[in-house]
Amino acid sequence: MNTRLSRVYVVRIWLEPTQGGEGVWRASVTETRTQERRYFTNPEELKQFLETCVSLRVISEVQTAPPHPSEPD
Repeated sequence: MNTRLSRVYVVRIWLEPTQGGEGVWRASVTETRTQERRYFTNPEELKQFLETCVSLRVISEVQTAPPHPSEPD
């Protein structure tokens, strides 16, 4: 596996208690390489963040990756 093109994210999802008793779902995402952590209160925001993050990294890293060696004829 090419580690330049891979990232590991830890997604944590939990139910936070509220006074009404129903609770609210919360989430955090941590990139293991940088330990950068982001928090979310909305599942759609979490989904959008992950989609954007993956898309941007793939585009950026594919553009800067060295060319693959040619296959033998």
